[in-house]
Amino acid sequence: KNIKQIYIKGKVNFSWFNYEQEVNNARVNNESNNQLLGIEFGTNFKKLPNFELGFNKGFNKYSGGNSETEAETDNPYINMEYIFFKDFVFKADYEYTKYKNNLGQKETYEIANLSLLYQKEDSGWTFEIKGSNIFDTEYKVSNFYNDFIVSEQKTYIMPRIGLFTVTYKL
Repeated sequence: KNIKQIYIKGKVNFSWFNYEQEVNNARVNNESNNQLLGIEFGTNFKKLPNFELGFNKGFNKYSGGNSETEAETDNPYINMEYIFFKDFVFKADYEYTKYKNNLGQKETYEIANLSLLYQKEDSGWTFEIKGSNIFDTEYKVSNFYNDFIVSEQKTYIMPRIGLFTVTYKL
């Protein structure tokens, strides 16, 4: 929904599976339930900074045979972009994630990136100073459930990086 230069978005994802499998000549009933709810507010100004502010909440549950796994994820985030003095662009993004499951595992992590770009109109030259993974987060945790596997995955993230880039377009 747009109201002048402000918008709001909502999202809902839901999946539910109930099925039987034969494992070692025995029938096993499996049930998987995944839900994601999200909301985002944003702006679309021409001369002011633009923001996106959002929150996602995820629930995952799997039961089959003698095991039951439940996980919950909270994910607020904010993104900002500001064009100033006509030739400068400042961008920043921040994401916080809190993950927990019924086995007592809890993980939190923060990821943030910054960028300041300068490009004069009608010039082939671009200069950018960029910082990635400002909080030096080591990894992200995610989970996955399907017919044959229940997995928890750690994705390792590149360490904090500062970069100065000069680009020339012919």
